[in-house]
Amino acid sequence: MKELIIYVKNTNLLLNNRSFLHSYNMVKAKVIGFIWDREQVLCTYNYESSESIYAKCVADYRKHNIKASLEKLDKLIRSYQKNPYFYELKAQITLENSEIVHAISLYKQAVDLLPESDLLKKELISALLTSPTQSDWKKAENLLSQFNDKKVDGFVLEKTALTKAKLGHRLESYIYSAKAALFFEDKAKAKRFLKLLQSKKDRYQKIQEDIIDIEESLNNTP
Repeated sequence: MKELIIYVKNTNLLLNNRSFLHSYNMVKAKVIGFIWDREQVLCTYNYESSESIYAKCVADYRKHNIKASLEKLDKLIRSYQKNPYFYELKAQITLENSEIVHAISLYKQAVDLLPESDLLKKELISALLTSPTQSDWKKAENLLSQFNDKKVDGFVLEKTALTKAKLGHRLESYIYSAKAALFFEDKAKAKRFLKLLQSKKDRYQKIQEDIIDIEESLNNTP
């Protein structure tokens, strides 16, 4: 009971904090924009405010009314130039419309505004890997290398494998593909890449240690 009282007090303090309340209302508006019908959104947010614009922006996006959605986003960005999530959403929309260069620039702005966000970095990496330009692939490789062991997950392993393949580093691509397969507990796929690596081990001594690690991981996987 004591813990509940403390939680309620803390919640009330947060809700009385204007900055927190604004952030809460914006997140709520975004979620509603994504899950409610557009008519419900327009009925609920029948007034002019930043959260109203955000909800309608997302609702327009879901209805493929891209021009109207981007106009609302630009309005929000002009008012809140340091909000990374507006740049993120605009990047997502532009990327889906095959404007790769513009999308990468927008994702970069989002990451610059919130550099501690792994999610934004991952979205930037995905955008960079859709580019036909090798320099962008190298930027993705650099971003992926920033994820330390504790933060390495299936996404990082798969995108590293893809990046290495794009840059022509085939053996490294096989290694990361095998590790990604192990992460997702896909033993059959891991074994396929291990077999490819084993066929090269006599010519490339540097991969011996990776082969041993993958073999041990396979043996320890149920």
